[in-house]
Amino acid sequence: MARRRMDPEQWDIDGLIEFIGTLDDETRTGALSVLAHHLTVEVRLLLSDPPFDQPRLDRVRAINEFEHHLTSRLHPAGLRPPEGDVALLGDIVADSARCGLTAAVKRGLATAARNAFASSKEPAAAH
Repeated sequence: MARRRMDPEQWDIDGLIEFIGTLDDETRTGALSVLAHHLTVEVRLLLSDPPFDQPRLDRVRAINEFEHHLTSRLHPAGLRPPEGDVALLGDIVADSARCGLTAAVKRGLATAARNAFASSKEPAAAH
């Protein structure tokens, strides 16, 4: 049971968003970066097997829009409140359901959460 709690892949999508919202600014920024990278991989998967019908191209466009919003929040000149990041993730999830991308977004959120866990377990740097 402890493994299930610690394995983000087993969490529901709202739990993943909630967890990311609890992270400190640096770790949360890293998680959003991991999610953006994961979405880039999802585009590569969608475009790896022609022909490209209109629904597939619509999913690529939707992912591109998600990436645009994510990366625009990663500007280094100032901290962002976690509430804004959580709201953005909620919007992405809502749009992903409309576009048939819920599973892809959940995989990305789980990967981001898993990466945040790994980051938080790294030993502190020696002074």
